[in-house]
Amino acid sequence: MQTKAFFKTYQREIFFVLFCFFFYFAWSQLIPYNNAPDEDMRYDIAHFIFKNGVLPFGNEPEIVNPLWGQSYAYQPIFAYQIAAVFMQAGALFGMAEDQLYLAARFANTLIATGTVVLVLAIGRKCFNGKGVYLFAVLVCLLPQFVFISSYVNNDTLALFSTALIFYSWILGMKRHWDLKSCVVMAVGLSLCFLSYYNAYGFILCSVVLYAGDYLINRKKWPLRKFLGLGLVIIGICAVLAGWWFVRSALLHDGDFFGMRTSAALAEQLAQPAYKPSQHMTPMNSGYSILQMLFTSYQNMDKVSPPWIFVTYISFLGNFGFMSIPMSKIAYVVLTGIFGVGGVGFLLWWFKEARKEEGARGHLWTATLILAILLPIGLSIWYSYSSDYQPQGRYVITALIPLMYFLAKGLVWAENALRSKGLAIPVTLLTIFAEVVVVFYAFCGNLAAAVLS
Repeated sequence: MQTKAFFKTYQREIFFVLFCFFFYFAWSQLIPYNNAPDEDMRYDIAHFIFKNGVLPFGNEPEIVNPLWGQSYAYQPIFAYQIAAVFMQAGALFGMAEDQLYLAARFANTLIATGTVVLVLAIGRKCFNGKGVYLFAVLVCLLPQFVFISSYVNNDTLALFSTALIFYSWILGMKRHWDLKSCVVMAVGLSLCFLSYYNAYGFILCSVVLYAGDYLINRKKWPLRKFLGLGLVIIGICAVLAGWWFVRSALLHDGDFFGMRTSAALAEQLAQPAYKPSQHMTPMNSGYSILQMLFTSYQNMDKVSPPWIFVTYISFLGNFGFMSIPMSKIAYVVLTGIFGVGGVGFLLWWFKEARKEEGARGHLWTATLILAILLPIGLSIWYSYSSDYQPQGRYVITALIPLMYFLAKGLVWAENALRSKGLAIPVTLLTIFAEVVVVFYAFCGNLAAAVLS
């Protein structure tokens, strides 16, 4: 009876999770191998672990890219460890070795489906009625999210970790940071540490929210509890994620993050034009950051549109090696959703929330804004100073807090219109529009795969 009641209560959520799983899986099957950013370099690591049963060093000949002279094994590789497990399972069931990349992709599909579950859980705690599904659709059916969920990368694990951290923030604020909420946050932070450096802004935001909430409630919240639970969080992170950074430090003469060692290898082995010392960046080309953001940039042998345009377009959806864009109408529709949601959120905040929310509410909003700005700022600085790479996937970890704001704005817009006698179903129209956009994006990728 309990199982029957569970399915009856959550039947819409179950349907949505299953729909997303099969949709991500179908997309993963149609993308030709290595027709996604750096999939071959990432799959090489999973294949090395599958073949040898050990973690690779960063300079293993099998995984060093001959053009760039480096590998991704200097960065956290937990996502590829998970992929290797699925490759072992695929081999056990008779998959040919040249097809095992599909098993590696399946790991990402499952991780993305886990993110869907977390997004629905977040939605249930933050929204009512249709708002739950609006928020879920905005996140889980954004075309670029679907694409990232369908090939070998560690962006998917980064997004899962941010969803788990976001969920823990909600628990912590509601339960005043009891042991359960702190443990959930610690697990999320550990996965974040083991995912992708561009997700690390969520680690800083967790510190800001946890410490900020203590300062607001310090008269009711004993310092001993604040420090004790803080040590619990640090201890869990040290156990679950610390091993990677200790390993890196031992292997690379104290280089915890592997960046210095990776750059040195690239300087030694990369083709002449791709050595770090030869990188032409906006900084050493005499551009200002504002010029890079808003004007065209001469990148090697081609002229790139403004950084902000390329990043925005590929945040919404640009597939293959950023060579298969969606139709112009798709970008217009999604931009319209962003515009209405953004304006609605600002009006809601200034007319209602700003006056009703106390210090904790302001802390919550500020933390989410910071969680959006940090990956964008890191991506801007990386493109400006190190390697010009305007890509939406580098800021994709801003997705959940951004869509939280947009969903709040869209729900407020519908209620505001209804109060003026205009029964416009903004939430349903948004859900329908995003489903149509992502479906046509899928069809476009299917056509590209057939013609390739």
